Amino acid sequence: MDDSRILRIDHRTYADESFRIADPQGLVVLANLPEWADLRWHADLGRACGRELKWSKIGRCWRDLSADLRRAVLRCLREALITIVDPSVYRFDLEQTVIAAVGQPRKAWPAKFETWVQEQLVEYEKHRILTDSPILRIDSFLRGDDFWLDDAGDLTRDGDNQTSLLPVLTDSLKAPHTARLFGARSAAAYWQLLDHDTRERALAELWEVRYITPARLAGHVLAIAERAQRVYDEGNQPSVLALADVSTAVRQRLAARELIVLPNDIPPGAVEQSSSVTPALQASDLAAGYARRLYLEQGLKAVCEEFRSVIFNGSMIRDWARVDRPDAAELRVRK
Repeated sequence: MDDSRILRIDHRTYADESFRIADPQGLVVLANLPEWADLRWHADLGRACGRELKWSKIGRCWRDLSADLRRAVLRCLREALITIVDPSVYRFDLEQTVIAAVGQPRKAWPAKFETWVQEQLVEYEKHRILTDSPILRIDSFLRGDDFWLDDAGDLTRDGDNQTSLLPVLTDSLKAPHTARLFGARSAAAYWQLLDHDTRERALAELWEVRYITPARLAGHVLAIAERAQRVYDEGNQPSVLALADVSTAVRQRLAARELIVLPNDIPPGAVEQSSSVTPALQASDLAAGYARRLYLEQGLKAVCEEFRSVIFNGSMIRDWARVDRPDAAELRVRK
């Protein structure tokens, strides 16, 4: 047996978010710190600012901290992967489409029509969040919606199509804030599917393979992604359980295609932990709070320039100069 294919969970991926259920804009900002992040500053910051480390609290005592401690904190937080789900962008897009279709501004809509549009906005937002997340690519991989190599080495279409994940997830993620959290958490969990550089490296590693189909490439990348256990802050169990189910389905599919070998003691792909006893979660929460403040006050560009990499509504932004969207510099949370 090729030992390199045995799935080993070498480290944990910590993720947390600055999120408020009561926020009418529904903004979710999530941060992942790499497993090698230097957290030696955590104890000093706790002694200076208290045990519960939130960015809103740290900001009030920031100027009282030593310059060395501030540099250490920011040096660490800037290594985070920031994932932003801003549903106001989706709502704005649909509202503009409706306005163009009916030929009347929103303030002129009848009350009954306004209510109907608001109901559609909820479903549209959920649909866009899921389809912009990596779940659509994972769903295609799980359903075998692609060509594959059979035992004879010939190119054939995969035959064991499964039920799509999307209707199941749409039904299980009923609350809008749960869908938003799932969108951010799934993008952070499977960021490799969104990253151009990761796909380029995967293609280089598969160069000797006779046929490289989209499914084969996705399988190679997913085998890398599943080497991490995602640890999220407590507070929204449905999104974590949904991610754990997705991870289980991905691992079983990878094993069926002999891309990985599953050991008997493999831990679940997503779990919850209390941030009060986990320094890495607290540090991620600080990074998310800092990113949220930058996004609200200065926009997406400021977040991209401050952090290692950013995923915005399902799109990876590694280099601000490479952003194709002409109005990206003007992205703000719409009020």
